[in-house]
Amino acid sequence: ERRAMVSTVLPPGQADQCTHELECLQTGQYLRVRLNEDSCMLSCSDLGIVDEYYNFCGMHMPALPAHIEHSCTDICGLFFLLATLCILAWISKQAIQNGSLLRLHTSTDYEGNMCGRSPGVEDKLFSYWCMHSNESSVNLKYPICVDECPQSNASSHVCYSEKLRNATLIPDYPSKSFGLSPYCWPKDYALREQVKEERSQEIGGVFRGILLIPDNAWLAFAVTCVSASIMGYLYFKMLEKCVDFMILVFVLAATNLSVICGLLAFYTAYSG
Repeated sequence: ERRAMVSTVLPPGQADQCTHELECLQTGQYLRVRLNEDSCMLSCSDLGIVDEYYNFCGMHMPALPAHIEHSCTDICGLFFLLATLCILAWISKQAIQNGSLLRLHTSTDYEGNMCGRSPGVEDKLFSYWCMHSNESSVNLKYPICVDECPQSNASSHVCYSEKLRNATLIPDYPSKSFGLSPYCWPKDYALREQVKEERSQEIGGVFRGILLIPDNAWLAFAVTCVSASIMGYLYFKMLEKCVDFMILVFVLAATNLSVICGLLAFYTAYSG
């Protein structure tokens, strides 16, 4: 089987009655042939072919300089890509069956109910941290779901007390929600700093800066805009200088970073 593409359409009236010049894709050899496009018959004196049937696979542009026939050049890389995609599909299946995307932007109480979502707390959209029984600090281990953030010390809520080891009525403190945050943040500066410090230790250092957004929302917006502009400019400059390296990095990141993060999440979940 020979595969070829049309490189030149010859003017009519050739001495050898040839109509086209073909490039053989396997060898790069150029052949003068006579094509009957109506009956798909080909004749070529160089190959000793007379009215042989050919299979038309579509129109082709003339070959570019240094043209070569493309084929799969990295079987090993293809195997790892397919293996990565299979692992990613398995992780996605486990996440869909056992997880919930709502937990990314929905707060919970100490019993694991999602505020505003779970049965019994559908109308309670906010998560509120009660005071300790000594009323000196906020108890972050046992939040409750509330329909609105308490505004003063005059109200009370039934909260779990670590000291008494049961639910008891504990006075509220003034709090408020910030933007899209599903939490009731203390208005008192000292209590708010305590909440930020304890939560930053729970979720790790990566997200510590996010906890500053309630106080510095305008600053976060400005920093985001400036950072996005700078990163976009640097990205296009890097594309001008090293486009091959950038493509390789982003392809590897797209196929492997999510798998690594998923495996890390599984390890963290099963190792406690």
